[in-house]
Amino acid sequence: MIDARRDELIARRQQSIAALKRWVGPRADAPLEGNAPNWPIVHDTLAHALHRHPELAIFDPKAQVLDAEVAEARADKKPDWALELAYQKRGAQFGDMATVQVSFDLPVFAATRQDPKIAARLAEREGVDAEREAVMREHASMLEADFAEYQRLDKAVRRQREVLLPLAGEKVNLALAEWRGGKGDLANLAMARRERIEAELMALALEGERQKMAARLHYAYGEPALSGEKQ
Repeated sequence: MIDARRDELIARRQQSIAALKRWVGPRADAPLEGNAPNWPIVHDTLAHALHRHPELAIFDPKAQVLDAEVAEARADKKPDWALELAYQKRGAQFGDMATVQVSFDLPVFAATRQDPKIAARLAEREGVDAEREAVMREHASMLEADFAEYQRLDKAVRRQREVLLPLAGEKVNLALAEWRGGKGDLANLAMARRERIEAELMALALEGERQKMAARLHYAYGEPALSGEKQ
């Protein structure tokens, strides 16, 4: 059973390294050093930075382009004028000639030309705003769900380390004392030690899930400037 558990853990580790190679390449094979980052996961801070989510950032350039198109369409309704000066040297027989030409571009038939164009651009702009609001609400809901899961994992980690692990250790000590005193058997001691190991493995698994959720919240909703990271 120990060999089977060891093989399972080695396989999971290799699978994790293979998945990591997709993002960092050969560096995924390097040995791990130090501890995992301890990011401050604060709900209000994450909610305040929700608009920085990568899927929301793409709407800003779209909105800017449509704003420029709306301004251009509105400019077409305003009368435009041009002034042209010309000087022609024609010789002594005819004399030189200077001309001045003023032209006006009048936006006639605005109701059938410029107005529909402006309305179309404004409708597109409102569509972008509505789509952005829908994505914002979706990610706000995801943030609430992910933060609730992070809180659950955080409590589970503390309960496992502060309550269940000490109890498992006490059970091992009691089983060992009974066995040494001749009141218990070796099977109970082996079972107690196995339960303690299972509790330690569970604590590690929960800690890993908590760190993964913390990383997800930090990189999706956090503000890099607050933690000193580069964008």
